[in-house]
Amino acid sequence: NDTDLKSRDDGGDQHIVISLSGAWDWKDRSKQELRAIFTAEMARVFPEAQRAKIHKFTVVKMLEATFRVVPGSQKSRLSQRTPLPGFYLAGDWTDTGWPSTMESAVRSGNLAAGYIAEDMGAGAKLGADGQ
Repeated sequence: NDTDLKSRDDGGDQHIVISLSGAWDWKDRSKQELRAIFTAEMARVFPEAQRAKIHKFTVVKMLEATFRVVPGSQKSRLSQRTPLPGFYLAGDWTDTGWPSTMESAVRSGNLAAGYIAEDMGAGAKLGADGQ
């Protein structure tokens, strides 16, 4: 875990994390296959990595962690402003005009805050950029 990794003396070793979003094409690959693919790619990009001694290789698959965009899914993304007075939505899955990312979540929060300010009569409408 992150706390454990940060609390240890690394002895000069490296800790590398490879994160794949929307990795459905990779979900059925074995840990051994993924290790072979990623160590070969690391060696291709960083030739010195060929000499690296890998102490541990872990694979965590969280397919539900990424909102999957399929044709027609845009119509299912809800607005931050709902028909219920005083009830607003925010999150990367809402209609931000952007893909479902951390940046989209921030944009959604800014849009929700803008709608709240507007509905409360706070003056100028805030946009997705918070301005």
